[in-house]
Amino acid sequence: MHLEAAYNSYVQRAILDDGTEAGVIHMRDGSSSRYWFRSHHRTGDMGGTWFAMSDGTRSYMAGWFCCEVQLPDDQLASLDALKKFVREHHGIAP
Repeated sequence: MHLEAAYNSYVQRAILDDGTEAGVIHMRDGSSSRYWFRSHHRTGDMGGTWFAMSDGTRSYMAGWFCCEVQLPDDQLASLDALKKFVREHHGIAP
């Protein structure tokens, strides 16, 4: 899959034929997470994002993102920072 620049400089993404955004988030410490995001515009609910992290964990975040994945401007330091972001924003409607 060809990945291109995403909203954040530390994220690369592709838009799949069905409208799913898929990509990779690179943390400052060298860890990473793959993700798959479906917008609420395509799902009929608040949408959601699956994260498959380089430490083997998976997380799901319902809602928060609207039309694309937009993370903090400052690059996330680690998977722990990403996990904290997911916990804090899970279930919040876009």
